[in-house]
Amino acid sequence: MCTDVQEIINQRKRELLENRIVAPDDILSQMLLAINEEEQFLNESRDCASYIVGLLQGGYSTVNAAITIIMKYMAEYPDVYSEVLKEQMGIDNSKTANDLLNWEDLRKMRYSWNVASEVLRLAPPVHGTFREAIEDITYDGYVIPKGWKLHWIADDTHRNQQYFQNPDKFDPMRFQGNGPTPYTFVPYGGLEMSKVQELSVYELNERDRGSPAYLRLSQKNVNSLGDLVPFSNKLYTADLKKRIGITAGLCILIKHEEEKKGDRYEAVYSFYFGDYGHIAVQGPYLTYEDTYLAVTGGSGIFAGVSGQVKLQQLIFPFKLFYTFYLKGIPDLPSELVSPQPAAMRLILRSSISALSGRELATEFAPFAKGGNRTLDLLLKRHGAEPPCQL
Repeated sequence: MCTDVQEIINQRKRELLENRIVAPDDILSQMLLAINEEEQFLNESRDCASYIVGLLQGGYSTVNAAITIIMKYMAEYPDVYSEVLKEQMGIDNSKTANDLLNWEDLRKMRYSWNVASEVLRLAPPVHGTFREAIEDITYDGYVIPKGWKLHWIADDTHRNQQYFQNPDKFDPMRFQGNGPTPYTFVPYGGLEMSKVQELSVYELNERDRGSPAYLRLSQKNVNSLGDLVPFSNKLYTADLKKRIGITAGLCILIKHEEEKKGDRYEAVYSFYFGDYGHIAVQGPYLTYEDTYLAVTGGSGIFAGVSGQVKLQQLIFPFKLFYTFYLKGIPDLPSELVSPQPAAMRLILRSSISALSGRELATEFAPFAKGGNRTLDLLLKRHGAEPPCQL
């Protein structure tokens, strides 16, 4: 297995050196590109291969074991199996033949998740792991010096009567509601598992507020390093049926990419969802391709949030689509997460100059029903009639 993994590593290294992979986001590429505090790369044959083999074995064997044990318990408890089947069939009957599962479907699997969690409590795939004491601690009358290696066993915590009544009883309902006390349920040998919630929104520039502005700091006639772009646009639900807030922030030009007909910015901005609160993001903002930004914090229902957001430039700078992957917060309200993304009719990363007049007129019809002089002129310049005349 190690030989096969080493060959995969060598192949990926060649691809990276030949620039055949742009903005790699897979874990192997990240390992090969990462440097430590001494500005050294990981040892390919020792470190990378070891980590990848461990990841493959751990990722396969633990999931395989968990699925097997879950099926065993459902076979032993027919009433539990019936409830799980009922819940799953309810979701299946709400979908058409070509529909895929989405996050909203997963959120409906409450009882199924309770069953899976209870099985993992009684038969955790990872029975224990090692940790190092980062300071002197006293536990149960024993002093454990800083630096000592510790081995803890998940089963001791999972069957602790202080946290789980009748700990040997199979009871999926113990995970109903808020579930067990934090850090008492650790089936995969880590800390509290953090659920990732997906939130999709559109950002639309309807050309009604002078945004974006362009503050050119250089004396050049082309976009240059350090130029500032403050902006504020409107936010809509993923189905484009309801306005839910605004964006506001600042982009700083890092580089003008002449060959790609676009710019690379460093962006700091926020998504304001009215009374729900806001999400702050920061990171690279590319006008010519998709990119990911870091979620740096939030307020209201988003207080304590972390994660990342994928930015897709549908028609720069008028129509952008975001997919948030959020951790560390309670379940989001249905109003925000239920709408399914509207069809993206245009090729991703299109710029306004790349579209035909007919495409422009069709795409921006919803923005100009009340009349928008700036948009009308823009469309005519590209050979289209204003949307209100379609």
